[in-house]
Amino acid sequence: MAEDGGVAGGTEPEPSDSLRTFGAVVQGLREHAGLSREEFGSLVRFSKHTVASVEQGRRMPDVDFVEAAEEALGNTGALRRAAPFLSR
Repeated sequence: MAEDGGVAGGTEPEPSDSLRTFGAVVQGLREHAGLSREEFGSLVRFSKHTVASVEQGRRMPDVDFVEAAEEALGNTGALRRAAPFLSR
């Protein structure tokens, strides 16, 4: 293992449980809404690749992503409430 928490050779460190859980919730809400990653990405103004990275727990969502996702997925408040508890 590399000193930065990743595997030697430059790969990314394992995502935290909180990021994986948040991503799973985003994915579940998106799928429930009947949206592909590409369709959802257009609604939130992020690429389908960024959406995939958040859903897979590889990327920390910023405030803009969280707010746009809330609006696109029904303003349940779940993502807004969970976001402050995310850790890398």
